Amino acid sequence: MNEPARKAYEAALRALAARGRSSAELRQRLAQKGHPPEAIDAALVRLTELGYLDDQALAREVASTLMRGRLYGRLWVAKGLRERGLSAELVAETLEALAADLDERELCRQALARRFRGLDPRRASRAELQKAGQYLARRGFAWPLIAEVLHYRSSPGEP
Repeated sequence: MNEPARKAYEAALRALAARGRSSAELRQRLAQKGHPPEAIDAALVRLTELGYLDDQALAREVASTLMRGRLYGRLWVAKGLRERGLSAELVAETLEALAADLDERELCRQALARRFRGLDPRRASRAELQKAGQYLARRGFAWPLIAEVLHYRSSPGEP
């Protein structure tokens, strides 16, 4: 490994020691630090060979943490992963794999219960349901799922 590539590799290791990063994030960070493109490429190849840089593992870890631990929905998680420079294909694969292990409906209910303790969607006012629905939408849950969890009805007389 030549000197510029070694410096890029060492800078990348320091960045990875702070937190997990995607290849795209690391490439951007190294470029901002002034490392030449050839050195960045060599460093990323070496990090991938050694297993220090794995976009697929990072996507699984981040998505799982956001959904299971922080109770975010698929839409919010997908946006976050794409912002980290992960491909749309990798994001879709990751979310599909998680869907087999996670029940997003249950995550949505848990997020609702955590934020609105004691709220019974069947007895809540329209204003309370709207507030809860908006909260869940901001957390990245899809509207059809929110409507199902909140037992939303379009008019007061509907069951």
